[in-house]
Amino acid sequence: MIKAFLSAMRCHQFSLSTESELQAQMATVMTNCGISFSKECWLDKKNRPDFMVDGYAVEVKIGGTHQGRMSAIGIYKQCERYAMFEQVKGIVLVTNRAMGLPQEINSKPAWLISLGSSWL
Repeated sequence: MIKAFLSAMRCHQFSLSTESELQAQMATVMTNCGISFSKECWLDKKNRPDFMVDGYAVEVKIGGTHQGRMSAIGIYKQCERYAMFEQVKGIVLVTNRAMGLPQEINSKPAWLISLGSSWL
């Protein structure tokens, strides 16, 4: 199921106006592709990935210049926290930010979906 999710997200051009709009579009694509998901699944009181897909935590981040936006290090640390949970099989970061992600975080697979690449 995670491979179907990765493929579906990589081949769609999403609006990058807001994170909430992007998440709504992603949910529509997943539904249309028959991909089961949970939205905003609480791992504990402080950790809530935007989606859970087949046990994989999916975090969505749109870069911008507004104050309060997370740095690349902050985003990585958030993904690292999610990977510490036993019920999380791996991490998927969906972003338009120019950043990298290692192939594993806390010994769990990690993927980066660069939203800008679908526009090329």
